[in-house]
Amino acid sequence: MLKFGIIGAGRLGNVHAGNIAQLKTLAGIDAQVAAVYDPKESAAKNMHEKYGAVICSGPEELAGIPELDAVNVRLAEKSRIRLQGRIDRVDTAR
Repeated sequence: MLKFGIIGAGRLGNVHAGNIAQLKTLAGIDAQVAAVYDPKESAAKNMHEKYGAVICSGPEELAGIPELDAVNVRLAEKSRIRLQGRIDRVDTAR
């Protein structure tokens, strides 16, 4: 099973999460959204409720989950700029 982490649980993050959830049906690929981080706790909570993803306290925690096969970053530009240094460390860690 492919396990994905998503940083950014807004509109675009949810589109990607939905696509990941449909991979089994559409392409025969067993995949799941396993972890999520969003600066807005309510957005992360919604993705957790919809897909069962573990809510992380930051991008570093998410990147530290060894079971993840990929991390998908889907933040609005304003949030991405504010978190850029932390996201760069995620890229390095993965």
